[in-house]
Amino acid sequence: MFDDEGMVTEGASSAGFITKQGAIVTRPNSDAILPGCTRQAVVALAEGHSLTLEDRAFRVAEAIDAAEAFITSASTFVLPVVVIDGAIISAGLPGQITKRLGSVLI
Repeated sequence: MFDDEGMVTEGASSAGFITKQGAIVTRPNSDAILPGCTRQAVVALAEGHSLTLEDRAFRVAEAIDAAEAFITSASTFVLPVVVIDGAIISAGLPGQITKRLGSVLI
């Protein structure tokens, strides 16, 4: 989902993340999103492993152009996103940061 300005907010029960130049980008907690437990765990995990984290909004176009994209939720933990609106992300394969975070949470 996205807001009136075209900024990604969240999925129906998930939080969205992208990676750009090695940094993990996710929208900061606010009244625009629900603070998910898995999202919070991934943010803490990223910080604990000295991964760069950017708390900022991003547009769908930026997500399509991202090195990686993934969502987090209580039922899927870390789920790679390899296609957005028909555009293939990261050669259609999960990226290294996504796989690294997913392997730690499982």
